[in-house]
Amino acid sequence: MATQGAKAVARTNGGTLSLRSPEEETLLLVPEYTAIPNIPNQVGNVDIIKGFTENGNDYIAFGITNPSIPSLGGGLVELNLFNLTTKQYVYKKVPLPYSLNKQYHMSGLDYQAGMIYSTAGKYAYCFEAFTGNQVWSSYLTNGYDNNMIIDDGNFTIAGNKLIFTKEDYTTYCVETATGNVVWKILGNPSRFVYLNGIIYTISDFDSPFAAIEVNTGKQLWKLEAPDYDAFRICVLVPGQN
Repeated sequence: MATQGAKAVARTNGGTLSLRSPEEETLLLVPEYTAIPNIPNQVGNVDIIKGFTENGNDYIAFGITNPSIPSLGGGLVELNLFNLTTKQYVYKKVPLPYSLNKQYHMSGLDYQAGMIYSTAGKYAYCFEAFTGNQVWSSYLTNGYDNNMIIDDGNFTIAGNKLIFTKEDYTTYCVETATGNVVWKILGNPSRFVYLNGIIYTISDFDSPFAAIEVNTGKQLWKLEAPDYDAFRICVLVPGQN
């Protein structure tokens, strides 16, 4: 998992973070994991990272999953923010509520306008980016206790909406201010791309290529794949007025 910063690329390497420039790759940091009594030498995992620049400083937000506890079933998921410019943590090990003792990991992460948005398991979250204070959490499920996002292409901020797809192939649109569900679509879109108020969904299965209006969840059109095959990739190229 890699994210592009202003001057280099940060990427996960199991339980550590590396910084890669055109010339070399160096170890950036080893995250601190919450101690687990009686289980020595346990290392967690860096799940996902997101780089952004604010007020002249480069930052990396990242989620970690602490080592699993076999008797409990899973480790705690925590949010961290590291200032790449000053080489100091802004905060670390902010726990995501409801993630302890679950088979969760942080599976979506993005930044916009001073807020960090993330998902883990049945929940979506919003945090104040530079304090780590939680703004809201939203419980979202159709009965499956699974991780929320299939891949990075299924988590995007579209204006004042946050859109993502769960492993049970339900696509959600929630308000970024409140976490309230605006709409959800049951089906099997396994990924989507966003442009100008519309998301375009495709699937690894034999579902159609479709255009959905973000504000309403209304399907504008759909195109069936030929010969019962599937659309595998979608690239949007903005036009000129």
